[in-house]
Amino acid sequence: MTVRRPAASALATSLLAASLLTGVSASTSAAAAPVGAAPARPAAAAALAPRAAAAVPKAGQCYRYSVRQAAASSSPTAPVACTAPHTAWTYYVGTFTGRAARVTSPTSLTLDRPAMAACYAKRAAVFGGAVHLTRLQFAWFLPTPAQWARGARFFRCDAVAELGRASYALLPPRLPSVLATPAGLESLRACARAATGVRVPCTLSHDARAVSWLRLASPTTPYPGPAAIEALVRSRCTAALAALPGAPTLAWYTWPMAGSWSAGHRVVTCYAADPPPVVG
Repeated sequence: MTVRRPAASALATSLLAASLLTGVSASTSAAAAPVGAAPARPAAAAALAPRAAAAVPKAGQCYRYSVRQAAASSSPTAPVACTAPHTAWTYYVGTFTGRAARVTSPTSLTLDRPAMAACYAKRAAVFGGAVHLTRLQFAWFLPTPAQWARGARFFRCDAVAELGRASYALLPPRLPSVLATPAGLESLRACARAATGVRVPCTLSHDARAVSWLRLASPTTPYPGPAAIEALVRSRCTAALAALPGAPTLAWYTWPMAGSWSAGHRVVTCYAADPPPVVG
């Protein structure tokens, strides 16, 4: 994921960890180091969007772009055939209403929260709860300034799969149906490297594996603060893993940071220690 897309979560581990784009603590007693949920888009990133990509998007379209390009406000590339190599699949196209629809510029931060909230909600609706165990995150894009001036008020939610710190993986065709199968879920499952603090495919070297997810609070619960939420998450994840066959050891856990929380994100992912097999 990028700093901006999706909104930040915190990732904690009892092992050695480096700073993540999403924030990390080096031990379960250390405070998370948040980057922030929705920082302003870099001005240079907006220039990455070519005029050819300015058409109104549709759900089901596919795109190929990089993590760096995903920082753009509007689409950084034009759609490609979903049978061709692609790194993003549009799972929802929404419409701004109310105050958000009345802003003068599509780069306004007023637009980030409603877009982020809708993308979070629709991601689970489209892919199911198992998406919280995967490397599937989301990017969102707005109209170009010219489209906005002509009355366009759409926003686009794309599914992207993390591939280490700064890359997206190529996605399989028919993404939602793939994720609905055990083999498809396993191919997209999130694993992590504690030493570098990045999520990777489980086929690569790793020492933690996403095995459980839970909803931490109701939509009306106030954000409890960094220290309180980490203690709560650690407790809930410990209990969740203790209930699994073999009672695996808790190694990592993610939780929503303040900006994500305000957009409706309440899901926690629990990672079990998963050392690589011994060779030789």
